[in-house]
Amino acid sequence: MSVSQASLAVVYRQLGLLLASGVSLTEALRLLLRRSHGRLRVALDAARVALGSGATLRDALGADPAVFSERARAFVGAGETSGTLPAIFAELASDLEMGLGARRRIVRAALYPATLLTLSFFLLPLAKLVSDGVAAYLRAALLPWAITVVAGVAAVRFVPPLLRARPTVWRRVPLVLTYERLTFVRQLGAGLHAGLDVYTALALAAGATGDPDFAARIAGAAERVRAGQSLEDALAPTGLFDDEILLTVAGGEAAGRLDTALAAQARLLSDQLLHRLEILIQLVATATLLAVYAVVAWRIYLQYRQALGGSPDLERLLKELEPGALPPELR
Repeated sequence: MSVSQASLAVVYRQLGLLLASGVSLTEALRLLLRRSHGRLRVALDAARVALGSGATLRDALGADPAVFSERARAFVGAGETSGTLPAIFAELASDLEMGLGARRRIVRAALYPATLLTLSFFLLPLAKLVSDGVAAYLRAALLPWAITVVAGVAAVRFVPPLLRARPTVWRRVPLVLTYERLTFVRQLGAGLHAGLDVYTALALAAGATGDPDFAARIAGAAERVRAGQSLEDALAPTGLFDDEILLTVAGGEAAGRLDTALAAQARLLSDQLLHRLEILIQLVATATLLAVYAVVAWRIYLQYRQALGGSPDLERLLKELEPGALPPELR
C-alpha cells in the first residue's frame, strides 16, 4: 500500500513545525504516530525505533525507502549536519504541496471538458430511448463512452513509457522538456538551499526527472564543474536548457544566491507548464467533442435517410403523390 503525497506533505510540514517549536525528534515522531495510519504509520514507527537505537534521522528514515525517498533522506542528512532540520522539512513539504497544487489545477481544467464529453455521449442518442427502448439507448451511449474512457486511460498510462524509452524523441515534446527542466531546476535549488554540495544536488535533481539520458548529461556537467568550470558553462553543452535558464544560473552564481535564483525560475517554469497543459486539455477536449458530434450527426443523418428515403414503398408513394397524379378535387 503506497503513501499519498498529500499525507507525506502533512508529515513533513508537521515535523518542521514541531522541531521549530523545540519538540525533540523522538517526541515529534511519537506525536505524528497518533494520527498516522497504514504504511505511513509503520514507516514512522520504524524510524522512531531506529532513532532510539542511536541511528541518525537520515538512516532511520531509510527503513522504508519507498516512503522516504533518497532525495528526501539526503536533504534530511544535510539538515542534521547544518542544524536546519525545521527548514529542511518545510522545504520538503513545500515541494510536495507545489506538485499537488499543479495536479489540482490540471484536474480543474479537465473537469468541464470531461463533463461535456460525457454528456455528449448520453444526450445525443436520446432519440433511441424513445424509439428503440432502454437497451438500445445504453448500447448507443454507454458502450462508446466506456470505450473512450478506457482508450484515454490506456493512452495516459502506456504512451508516455513507450516514448520515454526513446529519450531523444520523448524530449522533443515541448511539455515533456518543460517538465524535466522544471523538475531539475526546482530540485537543484532546493538541494542547494538545504546545504547539499553542488555535485550531490546535481545528481539528485537529475535523478528526479526520471530520464536516464538527462541524468547522464548532468553527470557530464558535474565533471566539468569538478574541472573548474562555472555551473553555467558546465550546463550549456548538455543541450537541455535554454538561454533563460542559463542566464538565471549565471546571475545566481554571480550574486552568490543560486538557490534563490533557481527557486524563482522554477516558479516561472511551473506557471508556464500549467498554462500549456490547460491549453492542451482544452484543445484535446474540443477536438474530441467535434469528433463525437460529427459521428453522431452522421448516424442521425443515416437514420433519417433510411426512415424517409430508404423504403421503396415510400419512394413509390411519393411519386404517386406528385401534383399530376392527384385527383382534380385534391389539387
